[in-house]
Amino acid sequence: MQHEKEILKWIDGTISDSELAELRKTPEYAQLKPIIEKTSNFKKPDFNVEQALEGFTKLKQPKNKVVTLTSWKKYASIAAAIILMVSLYFVFANTNTTVNTDYAETTIFNLPDASEVVLNSGSEIVYSKKNWEKKRELTLSGEAFFKVSKGKTFDVITDQGTVTVVGTQFNVNERDGYFEVACFEGKVQVTTNNNVVMLTPGKAIRMIQGNLGDVTEFNAATPDWMNNQSDFNEVPFALVVEELEREFNVKINYDKSLADKQFTGGFDHGDLNEAVQSIAFPLNLKVTIKDQNLIELNE
Repeated sequence: MQHEKEILKWIDGTISDSELAELRKTPEYAQLKPIIEKTSNFKKPDFNVEQALEGFTKLKQPKNKVVTLTSWKKYASIAAAIILMVSLYFVFANTNTTVNTDYAETTIFNLPDASEVVLNSGSEIVYSKKNWEKKRELTLSGEAFFKVSKGKTFDVITDQGTVTVVGTQFNVNERDGYFEVACFEGKVQVTTNNNVVMLTPGKAIRMIQGNLGDVTEFNAATPDWMNNQSDFNEVPFALVVEELEREFNVKINYDKSLADKQFTGGFDHGDLNEAVQSIAFPLNLKVTIKDQNLIELNE
């Protein structure tokens, strides 16, 4: 490799401005620039090139053989290249794909096996494309509806539980203090707090503040939120407010003594004023709209 001295300085961050200016004129710079930039934010391995090469040369060379300065530079260049390639391997081999949504935003995308995911607002999914064929597994923070292609076991991992299926349609809602799984097709296995529950179509289970409820029944082809509607049945008011904030990207101030009050009802995603009135009226709350992004609820 030509210009190895300058390249090693570049990797190490000790290259001078004049040396870097000359290196930019070489073909090696154009080839290595994307790699160096990709690995620049990663911690260097705790690796002593001199010590490693000393051990390497002792194993490979006959006793009493003198290693010339030219050979030393050659081995140093090879060692640096090996370290760079190993670092690059871990960078790309461990790179995951992340899909997320902001408040008041939803998105639809396909996984590598053509399984379809509809991601609700304020949510995130992380998975590995590289390992997908071996292990269909992803992590979810928020809410998503899945249409899973038939194949190997498909796992949705959340902080509050794991959902395991083969080929089915189901919805997972995992928020702070709230976890709900609903099966729309096939069978879904839910594992949480050392409990394992099997759901069939039209069955759902939820956990609020760590308390797992009974399996309930529903009659719907898709989750309510995919039809621009949010419905709640005996849910803490704080979770209702948080859901409305996500759907409309607004901030709602209210008396926190109402946070644990049970709420049954819902709101439509089409109009902010109507949605706020829908959650305020059942609790006899007065609505004050400060501006388009700030709302107050008072008794």
